[in-house]
Amino acid sequence: MKYPCNYDLLREEEMVYIAGGSALDAFNYLFGDWFRDMLLSDIRNATWGSMQQLNVQPVVDTGKKIASWAWPAQLAYGYGFYRLALTVKSFLTQ
Repeated sequence: MKYPCNYDLLREEEMVYIAGGSALDAFNYLFGDWFRDMLLSDIRNATWGSMQQLNVQPVVDTGKKIASWAWPAQLAYGYGFYRLALTVKSFLTQ
C-alpha cells in the first residue's frame, strides 16, 4: 500500500469507512466476551485442580455447580461455550 505524503489529500478509494454493527455485535461486545471468559476461567480452574489432585473430582464439582444453576444462567453459559468454540475455530482456520 502506498501512503500519501499529505494525508489531507486522500482520494475516495483510499478512505476507510466504518460500517455500523448489528444488535448481536453490541450484545457480544457487552456480554458475549464476558460469558466466554467466565467459561474459560471455570475450565482452567477445573483442569488445574484436577491436575493438582490427580483425579477428576474438580471437574465433576464444576459440572454439578453448573447443573444446579437456573436455566437463564445455564443459557448464558452455553452461549459462552458457543463464543469460545468460535474463537478456537478462528485460530484453527488461520
